[in-house]
Amino acid sequence: MAERTEARQAETALPNTTLREQAGLPFEAPAPQVIIGPGLEAQAGALARAATAAGLDSEMAGASPAPGPGVVLVGLDTDGNGEGWAFLGRCRSSHIPVAVVGADAGPTPVREAYRQGAAEVLFADEAPLDTQLSSLIARLYAGPDQNRLHPERSRFHSLVGVSRPMAELYSLLEVVGPSDATVLIRGESGTGKELVARAIHAESARAESPFVAINCGAIPADLLEAELFGHAKGAFTGAVNARQGRFAYADGGTLFLDEIGEMSPDLQIKLLRVLEERTYEPVGSSRSVPFNARVLAATNQDLDEAVASGRFREDLYHRLNVLAVDLPSLRQRGADDVLFLFEHFLEDLNRKHGTRLGGADPVARRFLAAYDWPGNVRELRNLTERLAILKREGLVEPADLPEKVRGAPREGADPLLGEDGDDPLERDILLGNNRDLRAEVEAFENRLILQALETTGGNRNQAAQLLGVKRTTLVEKLKKRNLG
Repeated sequence: MAERTEARQAETALPNTTLREQAGLPFEAPAPQVIIGPGLEAQAGALARAATAAGLDSEMAGASPAPGPGVVLVGLDTDGNGEGWAFLGRCRSSHIPVAVVGADAGPTPVREAYRQGAAEVLFADEAPLDTQLSSLIARLYAGPDQNRLHPERSRFHSLVGVSRPMAELYSLLEVVGPSDATVLIRGESGTGKELVARAIHAESARAESPFVAINCGAIPADLLEAELFGHAKGAFTGAVNARQGRFAYADGGTLFLDEIGEMSPDLQIKLLRVLEERTYEPVGSSRSVPFNARVLAATNQDLDEAVASGRFREDLYHRLNVLAVDLPSLRQRGADDVLFLFEHFLEDLNRKHGTRLGGADPVARRFLAAYDWPGNVRELRNLTERLAILKREGLVEPADLPEKVRGAPREGADPLLGEDGDDPLERDILLGNNRDLRAEVEAFENRLILQALETTGGNRNQAAQLLGVKRTTLVEKLKKRNLG
């Protein structure tokens, strides 16, 4: 028995070590495991042997999978009502990816599997299962998709995203949060600066105390001082009673000054004094009030340029910029985050509006991924809400998207539209405009097929999923048109 155990350890050491290295896991981390779930009882033996051949441990699933590195396999039921589908839903809370294994069932159940959270769909007739399992584990662990193995890292407090820039942001906030230093949050409009400020507050020792936010650009300059510091009775016309300001409300907690670059020069001087002396005076009062709150500030302006032009005080800038957090724009975060956020927002908005929008079809997803998103996450959420309200159910198609989303891809972002991203003929075909283009349609379809095969590395099952057709349909077209 001991000899068999040693032989098994020697047999699996190299693959598991390699997978740990690909995932960036510590050496002592548990080896990735294959959990065989419902719908695959008849194939359990073959799947266990495939897992062993791939250098992976395997076991049958319990009521729900326990968290840990690896992958859950469930059976694909074409009507979407089998036990495997229910098990797939329970896997979300365990933060472990799921691969659905099944026959060539067509695009509808495949799309549903992805919509329900599946990480991949495998087909036994495409390649040996041990090869597919090894490839799947390595793909889930390695490279830019590594966060898919740890979906809990797709969220950090109210922030959502799976891209590398967001993973780096989460790590930075874990360091910045516990300190009590002033933080300057910089980023374009719509990138989520207040969400970052709230995450910093939640990570701090002040988390149980108030978080108070004020937009310095939304309040007239002559009223902002009283809004911040409060005022004494009779301080100005209409001040019939004394009133506390945001500084008082934030006592013991965190004060977030959004759009700090909009603050007037006179008020900048007063804010600097508060930060240095930790006291302030309400408007119309000579009484100094102690100030005990952490200050976070945010701006979408270039404060270095504002300092150079004299619009922002240099001493205040350095006082605010003790720690700096730079937020990535949505275009910097990439297509993975765009599509992840789209599905995230859609799930919330379906609940909010009682709609049943199931996502976007493959071509619409490409348009969403290719668009530049100048309004960042706010723009994406607003568009998703518009689609949920107007479309209500089914899948979003290209014609449902605004013209600016269909017609303004990033340079080189979408091979579907050609190198310059602006082929009117192809866009007319794609959107179904009235043109007599049967020959062009076939040529365009051929290009789509070849592009899908190139994107999936020649995998016909995945190419068929991407194109939204059955695998048998794709194979027939390949043979009929001599496309390979």
